[in-house]
Amino acid sequence: KCGVEELKEDVLTRLDNVEGTIATLDEKLDEHKEDVLTRMANVEGKLDTLQVQHHDLTGTIATLDGKLDEHKEDVMTRMDTLEEKMDDLKQLLEQVIANNKAQQWITIQRRGQFGNPTNFFARSKDEYKIGF
Repeated sequence: KCGVEELKEDVLTRLDNVEGTIATLDEKLDEHKEDVLTRMANVEGKLDTLQVQHHDLTGTIATLDGKLDEHKEDVMTRMDTLEEKMDDLKQLLEQVIANNKAQQWITIQRRGQFGNPTNFFARSKDEYKIGF
């Protein structure tokens, strides 16, 4: 019986150790569970923030696209105007070259009084600011 009692006591001791280990593992599991839940909440919060930022950026992109379209039309109109002016200048240059070859001059701008008094441009700064 002595060997059975010792064996029984050894088993009970080991069982207590196993129960203690299980209790310790349960505590650690609860701690890790708490940590995991906290981290998940943080991730969810960051995800919510990112979704709001994504929504805001989507709106900003749409606004910028609209403004880009507006400016694109303006730029295209200005380019058309510049092309017309370039065509006009090209024609004028061709005419000047043709007249130069024929040894004729085209007056583009001429200086002179054109009927103005000799002191017509003798004015004060204030008069120049206001205009003639």
